[in-house]
Amino acid sequence: MRIRVRGAVPSSRSVHRIAFLHEGRNPGEGAPDAARAAIAKAAAAGGFRGREKEIGGALTSGGGWTLVGLGKPPAPLGRLRRAIRRAVRDALAHSGRRLVLVFGSGIDPASFMALLPQLALADYAFHRYKSRKAPRDGAADAVIVPPPGVSVTEASRQAKRAAVIAESAAATGLSATGVTLMVTVAVKLFWALRFAPAQNVPLPV
Repeated sequence: MRIRVRGAVPSSRSVHRIAFLHEGRNPGEGAPDAARAAIAKAAAAGGFRGREKEIGGALTSGGGWTLVGLGKPPAPLGRLRRAIRRAVRDALAHSGRRLVLVFGSGIDPASFMALLPQLALADYAFHRYKSRKAPRDGAADAVIVPPPGVSVTEASRQAKRAAVIAESAAATGLSATGVTLMVTVAVKLFWALRFAPAQNVPLPV
């Protein structure tokens, strides 16, 4: 899936908007500034509270929203991955291939960056023979609005790296489970090396 990180929500009504929110009396308060008013209105209209696995939806003046509950903050990475997988899969199956994914507060920068390769692979389809692989021309397109506190510039940079990881993983022809495992290991290694203190340890030959 082609992913682009933006600080604003597209105004087009032809996109499917999904917000991932932690539990609270008013989950919309934790949404990014660019979408806070619309999401708060959608949450209030449907009585959405952000409980784990809770799904809500509402039509606002700016378009429709699907609201996905993450439960009490902070949601562990595994819970985030599962919520994204279900929501994106359902959206691609029923609502076309143009998505807007908005993430609320309670997701730290490292966890958010770790989610980007999974998002880039969200529409990956496995076929046993490479000659039968789904064409990339039909790839979905998603605008991603990061949670408050995450730099849009840095997230955009990491999204480009995630796209490279996703393309490399998809080219292996592995099953969806195998690709997910491969990407997870690659992401963990990347962040371990990024934040590890500098040490004079020789690399294995």
